[in-house]
Amino acid sequence: MVSCSIPDLAYIAGFLDGEGTITLIRLPPKKPKARTPYESRYQLNVSLVNTNKDIMVWIHSLVGGYLHPRRQLSVKHKVAWQWYCNNSVAEDFIHQIYPWLKIKKGQAEIALKFRETVNSSRHTPDRLGTPPAVQEIRDTMYASIHVLNKKGPLCVSV
Repeated sequence: MVSCSIPDLAYIAGFLDGEGTITLIRLPPKKPKARTPYESRYQLNVSLVNTNKDIMVWIHSLVGGYLHPRRQLSVKHKVAWQWYCNNSVAEDFIHQIYPWLKIKKGQAEIALKFRETVNSSRHTPDRLGTPPAVQEIRDTMYASIHVLNKKGPLCVSV
């Protein structure tokens, strides 16, 4: 990520709060090596969608990641642009904008904790896959972040 000014970081955080998402994507399992079970794999993803191409190009130039037009659902709609980043780029991005997040702060916390599990398990001596305890933690994080990202009215029991 290019060095950004504090006002730029605060603006991008607000933009993400209103127009973006921080999530974990479940990837299909890889074929297991000998003696290892299939396990869920996850990827951290941060994305923004907006019809203002200039702002999306600006964010892409500062953060990196990927930018592309989305398929138009109707000729009546403007072209929407999607910017996204994954894994370590997403982790660095979240660290930079974290102080200014309001709405997506819970998702950011889960995302950063998820990346801690990735960074700490890279150096396991046996390399036979993700330890079951870590896999369970990741499964819980996946479920938690999807509850926070759920659309529609919140169900709050009183």
